[in-house]
Amino acid sequence: MKINGYKFGHPVFGDPDYYDFKPICNIENKIENNNFIITSEEINFGNNEKIIDMIQKNEAKVIAEIFCTHTMFRKVFEQEFQFNISIPLDYLKNKVEVVLLVIANIDLPNYKNQAIKKELRDLDFYVEKGEILAYLGEYNFELDLNGTSLDSIIKIRSSNNNTEKRVQYIYSGDSIVIELPIKEFDALKQFSENPDYQKLLISSLLQPALIHACYKLSNEDYEEKSWSRVLKIHWSRMQKDSEFPSIDEVPSFIEDLLSKPTNSLLETLAEMDNKQKNTEFE
Repeated sequence: MKINGYKFGHPVFGDPDYYDFKPICNIENKIENNNFIITSEEINFGNNEKIIDMIQKNEAKVIAEIFCTHTMFRKVFEQEFQFNISIPLDYLKNKVEVVLLVIANIDLPNYKNQAIKKELRDLDFYVEKGEILAYLGEYNFELDLNGTSLDSIIKIRSSNNNTEKRVQYIYSGDSIVIELPIKEFDALKQFSENPDYQKLLISSLLQPALIHACYKLSNEDYEEKSWSRVLKIHWSRMQKDSEFPSIDEVPSFIEDLLSKPTNSLLETLAEMDNKQKNTEFE
């Protein structure tokens, strides 16, 4: 087995050169309260009682080495028999690399392990403090923090129903879908490139869609939806202690999130009115 291009000369649990079985370590990750969180159930070492005994006696320790190439964040987290790690998102960007290991906590001049392959059990190995005793896995997590933009969670589409006359807001998928009647959708395409009309659209379509979405954040049925995750991330970035805004906090949250769309709407209407008046005097 090679880790970072290095071939080990002593038994490393997880290396098929030395062992006929591997440790089992199931890792999960999530973004919560503006933190990147890595968790696991208890690591299954199988019948490798030597490794378990060494960890319990503090002769070995479980670690997670976490590295982000984009921010150069690197840190080693000491754990026990399961992982529970939280890292502020401010330290991370795009991709996180994680290596999970068990390393020697002392020098082991005559290391033996009866769990290794039968033909190697009579051999002694010299293992220095800090060297790897078990390889639990290597993971690359794509954070897609760029995906926390509102563009990534809102889709505007035309209704498939020719008789539909109302705007529909749909929250059942990973994106918030704003479904317009066919006639209105065709008209929207004509106006969407005009920056003045874009500001009007934010107030008339995005603002109510996001307000209704925020009212659903407390509902467990929507907890795993991407739009729910993104809105909670934006809420936590505003240095809020709660997981999501209360009913009373929703309007001001959306106002800040959309950069004061009501003020922008009024200013845009005033500008358009002035343009119209100037045109009339020409």
